Amino acid sequence: MPVYVYALLFVAVAAVALAGGFGVAWVLLRRRQSDGSQVLELKAQQTVLEAETQAKEKLLEAKEEAVKIRTAAEQEAREYRAQSQQIEKRLLQKEENLDRKAEDLNRSERDITTQKKALDDIKAQLEES
Repeated sequence: MPVYVYALLFVAVAAVALAGGFGVAWVLLRRRQSDGSQVLELKAQQTVLEAETQAKEKLLEAKEEAVKIRTAAEQEAREYRAQSQQIEKRLLQKEENLDRKAEDLNRSERDITTQKKALDDIKAQLEES
């Protein structure tokens, strides 16, 4: 699975935690309103604060994880580009070597053809004499 999927999943979990915290706080506030108890109000406020704190922590963790993932992906991309450049350089060197060998082979064939023609000429002169 791609790295950014984990980052998105992490952010989604943080959002769910935040929503859950606010939901619990809302339920507690509704209870306080129904029975008018000050204790419930304090618990609700405390729950809201804890939920907000947890949401902020999860969001911060998600951002940090996203930065780590992005940095790792960028490093991997740099390594891949470097490796690709090395492979391309090696291929170019091999192509140049093959071109040189082909030129050498062509030169050898021309030399052989020239020598054969010279031998044929000498043979023809010998047969005429």
